[in-house]
Amino acid sequence: MRFALRWWWLLGILSLCQRSPAFAAPSLLANPNVISIEQVRRYTDVSAVGDALFIVHYNLEYTVPPTESITEGWIGRVLDIGGTGQLASVAPQAHQLIPARGYDHGIYSFYFATAPVATGTLTITLEGNPGLTPTPTGITTASIENRTASDLVSDMRLLGLHLGAVWPADVITFIGGVARFTSAGEEYFLAAIPNLVQYAPTLFTLGFIQPSPEDHVDTPDPTYQTARDSFWAGTPVRNFTIAWGAYIGLPRTIFETIIVLILAVVIGGLVYKKTQQQEIGLFVMIFFQFVAGATGLGSWALLYTVAFIATFALAYLMFFRPAAG
Repeated sequence: MRFALRWWWLLGILSLCQRSPAFAAPSLLANPNVISIEQVRRYTDVSAVGDALFIVHYNLEYTVPPTESITEGWIGRVLDIGGTGQLASVAPQAHQLIPARGYDHGIYSFYFATAPVATGTLTITLEGNPGLTPTPTGITTASIENRTASDLVSDMRLLGLHLGAVWPADVITFIGGVARFTSAGEEYFLAAIPNLVQYAPTLFTLGFIQPSPEDHVDTPDPTYQTARDSFWAGTPVRNFTIAWGAYIGLPRTIFETIIVLILAVVIGGLVYKKTQQQEIGLFVMIFFQFVAGATGLGSWALLYTVAFIATFALAYLMFFRPAAG
């Protein structure tokens, strides 16, 4: 009988040992060694008239960092004390740039499409996560500096430089001559201040926003090109250039351009021979190229380029050569 009792007693002890993990102690988060809200700034009209962006700069440090990251362990709130209560809450962001699982200097933010009007006292807090037992002691401030949207870019540049110095990490780069976030800096600031790229695009690489090329290209007007292409359509000249261009393996426009240039030189040479005036011969050659290009023979861009160069030669003959003599 005693043997049976001892056996059941042993089984009971083993059963309790197997179930003990289910009664594990809740997660603990001690009070930090350093906690402060360094600065709170409220920016107005950053995206629309009447909106408000609150940016909170804090410092939260542990000598021995907790197992939980700052995102898991702490919560920032904006409260209307004595009024409507909590207006918004957010978790501070841990990031690879920040040492000790995010427990250092950092920022978090709140955006309101319509700026809150407190009926009590508008207050910013940094509190321990109430899901942790015991909950660490937080900090509260009602000191809020009012800024305008035009201050946002310069303030964020200075804040990025400050954070990069205390972490330390590369948050701001001056490559290209203008202070912008590094790629890692962009990641952190966008996590801490969602939509910052819309509020202050010049802080990001190439303004961060890649415009669609279609937004900056006018719709082509084919009216002139269509008229040029149809001027010689169906004529013996066009039929000849199409057939012989294909025969010798040249695009029609290139073949026509070659023919126009040859004819321009020949006609200009004949005029020069008749008048003994180089200027007149060169002028006729240039004029012929302009007429040919305007009526759709050959590549008008190439013909006009050659005519433009020839115009400088004509100017030299008319104005500079006599003075040299």
